[in-house]
Amino acid sequence: MNRLALAVLLAALVLSGCAASTPDADTAGSLPRVYEVRAVPGDRSLTVHWRVERAPGQLFSGYNVYIVETGSTGDAQPINSMPYAGDTDGDPTRESFRADPLPNGVPYTCFVRAVGTDGRMGVPTDLVEAICRPGGEVILQPIFSGDYDGFDFSTGRHVNTDEDGCDVAFFMKDGQIHLIAPSRIDPLLHETRFWDAGAYDEFDAITSYVPVEHGQTEIIDPQVGHVYVYRTPDQHYGKMRIAYIGELDGKKTIRFEFMYQAIPDLLILR
Repeated sequence: MNRLALAVLLAALVLSGCAASTPDADTAGSLPRVYEVRAVPGDRSLTVHWRVERAPGQLFSGYNVYIVETGSTGDAQPINSMPYAGDTDGDPTRESFRADPLPNGVPYTCFVRAVGTDGRMGVPTDLVEAICRPGGEVILQPIFSGDYDGFDFSTGRHVNTDEDGCDVAFFMKDGQIHLIAPSRIDPLLHETRFWDAGAYDEFDAITSYVPVEHGQTEIIDPQVGHVYVYRTPDQHYGKMRIAYIGELDGKKTIRFEFMYQAIPDLLILR
């Protein structure tokens, strides 16, 4: 084949699109790389975080965020109706997306894909699982001393110590501070069980923990920085981390973070 014929053939292939079809977004590198996805559960909410690696001036539409019930990822649809442009914290290498309201106690699988300007989607991130659950920060003061003497983990609200829904109360004897199951006051009240999981700087640092049955107790002497696993009478698990022991408005006070897993017999501590 002479040079003129070869040049004509190459030109024809390029014009017809046969020389090299437009590569798929998954392999062309035309979309940012999305990685290190994680999901942080809250009370009826999930916040999905991820990292982004993109080239200078790289154009794309945004992200599709998937939060689907575990087991139904095959035909998953994004939770956002339009590509999510990203948050506004000024850091384009880290993004987050909050979804609410979502029902508590439902296992979700989460992942993210970048979306091109032509609608093509990038490689999905790894799958992560999370379950929305009540949680937050709580203060307790000694039993029968006011509005903060008992707490119901399932509803995330303060209750009276002798109320049927009370799961934990603050009891003092001879100057010693205790957190107790209400059944210690009345056998007809909740018989919550506690285990000491040890000291952790971060509340979410525990990824797994199996309570030892013979180590369970209805009363603990709380220590700042310790995480305590608990099980309520309806066989729901949770954990709390003691953040402060001191005084507030002249009353002895305990402050702790908590999370409550609203699925019976399922122990998830993250």
